[in-house]
Amino acid sequence: MILLAYCAGLRRGELARLDLGDVDLRSGTITVRETKFYKTRILPLTDSVMVELRTYPDARRRTGAPQEPQSGLFWQDHFKDRYTPVVVSTMITNVMRLAGFKPPSGRIGPRVHDLRHSMVVNRILEWYRAGINPQGRLHFLSTYMGHRDINSTLVYITVTQDLLQEASAVHLVAAGVYITVIRSWLGHVSLDTTNHYAQAADFRNTGQRFR
Repeated sequence: MILLAYCAGLRRGELARLDLGDVDLRSGTITVRETKFYKTRILPLTDSVMVELRTYPDARRRTGAPQEPQSGLFWQDHFKDRYTPVVVSTMITNVMRLAGFKPPSGRIGPRVHDLRHSMVVNRILEWYRAGINPQGRLHFLSTYMGHRDINSTLVYITVTQDLLQEASAVHLVAAGVYITVIRSWLGHVSLDTTNHYAQAADFRNTGQRFR
């Protein structure tokens, strides 16, 4: 549940409605149906997530869960039914408490929905670090998240210190600040890492800035 909530950015209701047949182990995708805006989307998943999903059906089968494709992916044996969205939230919240992300009681700390926010922020951060300008890819991210438009996705972008530094570096490179200065500011070991930001800013000049 937590892997799909974070790595695929699924809402709690989408997790609860996943069927066994929605997981395609061969193509490495899941199909998310009956979303918030009544859209169906097919999401590719990372290899690390698929490794876990490939072991899950066997564990699920050993509990006696039904094997029909339309049965709930996350099955609770006690009630012989899929987990409800409320129970999904409760289970993930309990894991957060055990991991120390939240106190033993109360509302302080991250919410289950914050996993979606973290997924968006970290995806954009990885694009910056890879020298990719996120602006040209936001519409892909919006579709992946099941949003109606990019504006909904932008609401999810929390300005973290890492994201602020990475984004600022792109603008500094474009403004002509020496790459060695930016490397020192970001704490990069290699100039090659910092030079990715020059590519993201489409900064094609040569000379001292890249030495």
